[in-house]
Amino acid sequence: MVNNNTYNESELLLLVANKDEPSFNKIYNIYSDRIYAFALRILQNDVLAEEIVQDVFTKFWRYDQKEEIRNLYAWFRTLTRNQALKLLRRQAIELKAGESLARDWSEEQNNTELEINYRDIKRILDETIAQLPEQQRKVYLLCHVDGLSYEEAAKELAISKLTVQTHMKMALRNIRNTLLKGNKLLALLFFYGALR
Repeated sequence: MVNNNTYNESELLLLVANKDEPSFNKIYNIYSDRIYAFALRILQNDVLAEEIVQDVFTKFWRYDQKEEIRNLYAWFRTLTRNQALKLLRRQAIELKAGESLARDWSEEQNNTELEINYRDIKRILDETIAQLPEQQRKVYLLCHVDGLSYEEAAKELAISKLTVQTHMKMALRNIRNTLLKGNKLLALLFFYGALR
């Protein structure tokens, strides 16, 4: 449990409401691990749980009535649960859409053409990953391609698990932003499919 003697949550919320970044960082440091653990229990995927932490704190920063929050951890838990369930629903919709497309796919479709399309999508994603800063690229490849956990990647790179999480969060954001800027819808769908 957080020790309320070390800070006054109401005062911190007032400061964050006035866009005070050090106070926001303090709240982030207090609650981010707990939010991550809660999201991980729901999603069973550390990359997606990290995305939820990012989404929750982005929504918190933009929330206009912070000073009215009476129990910040309960507020974070509710938002985390809602964001995680929304993500699970989105994945289910994407999965159904993929299955529907697969069913409707013409049998006349040439396997060679499919292979070319897959290679094109993979090339776009590979180019996007290659543009990442070196440490983000290493972390992304170890965790996302090689399947290492954050802890295993941290040992491999001789950095902390928190640093791995930070690099992964930035890598995912950079990949998503690059794909969205280029309006590369197929690559984006492939990227989200790869997160499962």
